[in-house]
Amino acid sequence: MECFENCRRQYKLKYIDKIRGMGTPALFLGRFVHEVLKDFEVLRTSEQKKSHMMKQAYVSFKRSKIGRKLTSLQLKEAKDMLQCFIFIEDKYKLTIPYKSEWRFKFKVTPKILMIGVVDRIDKTSEGYEVFDYKTSKSHTYLKKSLQLPVYKMAIETLMGVPVVRTAYIMLRSEAIVEKELLTSEVVIKHIAQVYEAILSEREW
Repeated sequence: MECFENCRRQYKLKYIDKIRGMGTPALFLGRFVHEVLKDFEVLRTSEQKKSHMMKQAYVSFKRSKIGRKLTSLQLKEAKDMLQCFIFIEDKYKLTIPYKSEWRFKFKVTPKILMIGVVDRIDKTSEGYEVFDYKTSKSHTYLKKSLQLPVYKMAIETLMGVPVVRTAYIMLRSEAIVEKELLTSEVVIKHIAQVYEAILSEREW
């Protein structure tokens, strides 16, 4: 959905023409960091230091196919972002996630099926806190994003638990950027508008 709104041409190449291999260095770097964090959560225990477990995950995934695509400079950037992740967890006193890489699929309307993966869900006494990891340098483009509002709606629909917080964890700036909690009605209306725009797009 965001791909269509940001660049309709790119959306056509990726989702209509299904052209593979369009990854950019930034995308490869972002994917590498996300995969290391996923492995880190598998290794995570309260008995070991976070830095030790993160190093294990990093070294292991560095040998992977995507790891071999990164330059030495990108690998250093990845290391810095992974260290930033640990710093943010400690600074903001985040607990061990309740769920990581939670996959969902649900119908927003009878015609629209949403599929996605939530990076992180933390459990509190009031409800769930939902986070998405970002490796981008800026967060201004996230103001209009419906990514987290869609995640919120998916969790509340499929799990039946209220989401009390949605935020982006910025892995370059050691910050957590809060996202406004939108109502399902507002989110559904915007999704429906994008859906209709996709159907009426003349380019395909």
